[in-house]
Amino acid sequence: MNIYKSNSGRVKSSQTWSQVFLVLSSIAILLAACTGSKTQTVPSPQVTPTTAVQGGMDTLPVARAKSFLADKLGINQETIQFVDVQSVQWPDSCLGVQTPGIMCAMHVVDGFKLTLSAGNQTYEVHTNLDGSQIVLASEPDTAPAS
Repeated sequence: MNIYKSNSGRVKSSQTWSQVFLVLSSIAILLAACTGSKTQTVPSPQVTPTTAVQGGMDTLPVARAKSFLADKLGINQETIQFVDVQSVQWPDSCLGVQTPGIMCAMHVVDGFKLTLSAGNQTYEVHTNLDGSQIVLASEPDTAPAS
């Protein structure tokens, strides 16, 4: 009878250690999965030349950007001139414009980087492909006198 008690104690002891090992291993795996780089880098937009707008021809994104800028500045849309356009892949849903307190989904958005002018000021405007999302990317810069 003594032998039986002795062996059952060993069996319980090895089962307990197996359970402890299993729990500790699981915790170690979960911690390893949770620890990672907390630093998130935002890729810069991929800019390529485009022929979407030639000779000042208004496409939907350009027309919408002009309307957006006219509303923002409180001026007539006809006074806004098209300067340049580049096809861009924005790195986030905010079209590359970070605003404090605003969260941006991190996914690529195809669109355009437009340069428009009104009076002697130039403006950079970011859009998605159809111009349904528009962001003023820069404060006005004084354009050089012509």
